Amino acid sequence: MTAPIFVSYASKDREAALSLCHVLEKRGFRCWISIRDIGPGENFQVAIPRAIHDAKVMVLVFSAESNNSNEVKKELALAGQNRLIVIPVRVEDVAPGDAFAYELATHQWIDLFEDWENSIQRLSEQLLRVAEVMPQPVAASTTLGTEPAQAHPATPETARPPHRIGGVSSAPAGPKPTASKPLTRFGFNLLVAVYLAPLIVLQILANSEATGGKSDMHYYAALTTALLLGYAVWGLLTDKGTISHREVDQIDGEASAASLDSADHVYCVILALFAVVNWYVLHQANRDMTGLSSIVTLVWSFMSLIVLILALVQFWNMKSGRLVKLTRKTAPR
Repeated sequence: MTAPIFVSYASKDREAALSLCHVLEKRGFRCWISIRDIGPGENFQVAIPRAIHDAKVMVLVFSAESNNSNEVKKELALAGQNRLIVIPVRVEDVAPGDAFAYELATHQWIDLFEDWENSIQRLSEQLLRVAEVMPQPVAASTTLGTEPAQAHPATPETARPPHRIGGVSSAPAGPKPTASKPLTRFGFNLLVAVYLAPLIVLQILANSEATGGKSDMHYYAALTTALLLGYAVWGLLTDKGTISHREVDQIDGEASAASLDSADHVYCVILALFAVVNWYVLHQANRDMTGLSSIVTLVWSFMSLIVLILALVQFWNMKSGRLVKLTRKTAPR
């Protein structure tokens, strides 16, 4: 999805850029900003040029960071190629470097750091007059997983972006999310490997002493344990990063994520079933044991319950999208 207004910014200025985008959308203008509008798994090298091509105006959030950002320079060059009107807004009192001085020599600046409310009003008028971008009753650009923002007047408390003091945001801290952070794929596989490794040794030893049907039972149990352990170890070796969907927006730079594969879903289901069977077998065996063997069996039956619960929780996190796979991460813009 594209919009008439493309917001260009350096990654360290994303709070100010998002605040600017938010207050413009409160006034009815539709904006496109990469940190929000590039979907999971989408190629940013395709999405950004397409959004610039379909836009009418670029609002350039200018600061010391964007003054040295190669990505912002590329976006400004694409804006020139597509004949976009560029409106530079300064969030810091900084003079443009040589490259930006040439590109923006004929553009009228708007300084947001001097008087935020009046500057936003000037920007809105500029969008209406020069860029001929008409506001809509409801902003169409939305944050992933949220409802479209209603067009209410922006208040100074909600519209003003955070000011930086010594590189640290001075905005008042908002309420911290209460949702717990899901266990990563790496951590889950590590726990499973610790749980399964001793089991396969015990099953091999039990198979060597058993005969007949019991020997076959221990053989297939050891084979199933080996397959699950192999998948867990493979996951540990190949894991490139699973992350909470809330953490994707907190990465320093551009990033996107995708849902985990169906193989991980099946793995969690099989592991949950295995844990149930294993708990029952160990619980029954513990009745006939005493001493150290009884303690070890009791501990591993308890771990089976823990793995069962974690496998079900992990399956739910994957299916609901709370736990995602990092597919793209670039350096700060």
